[in-house]
Amino acid sequence: MIVVFCGLPAVGKSYLADELSKRYSYRVINRDILRDRMFENAELDYSDEQNQFASLVAGELLTYLAKKDPTRVFIMDGRPFSKRTQREAIKSLAETLSQKIIFVLCYVDDQIVKVRLGGEGIIDRKDRRTFHRYQSLKEEFEPLIGDYLAVDTGHSVEKNLSIINNYIKERE
Repeated sequence: MIVVFCGLPAVGKSYLADELSKRYSYRVINRDILRDRMFENAELDYSDEQNQFASLVAGELLTYLAKKDPTRVFIMDGRPFSKRTQREAIKSLAETLSQKIIFVLCYVDDQIVKVRLGGEGIIDRKDRRTFHRYQSLKEEFEPLIGDYLAVDTGHSVEKNLSIINNYIKERE
């Protein structure tokens, strides 16, 4: 099964994915971590081109691992999956791999994101993780269609982990 974590930057997708991995032995494939390890600091520019390349590598890694162990639960993380075309592409890959797929939309109040990102100021951050960028991405985020789980990451981690794990188990 493939679990796709969708949502804006700083809403807590990676934290929840990592906690699920620790507790339930799910395999997280995090596009951001792959990108950050593939490129040396001097090369790393967080461009759309690098992100797209890392997404392709993440898809290849998922393909390899799912073929080796088709019964394992894989969590795709590190990308907002904000565009319908991105979600359709991962659905197509899941179909090719004969894997079930579910989507988990993570969200949280904007004020929490603002705190997590260090306030409203536009900081010259190489990784572009600013509240201003978050707001821009929020305006562009295309709504999910169909069946998905929405999780407010402002709630307790324990509650969210239980909700997500139950959702996965119900659909395995």
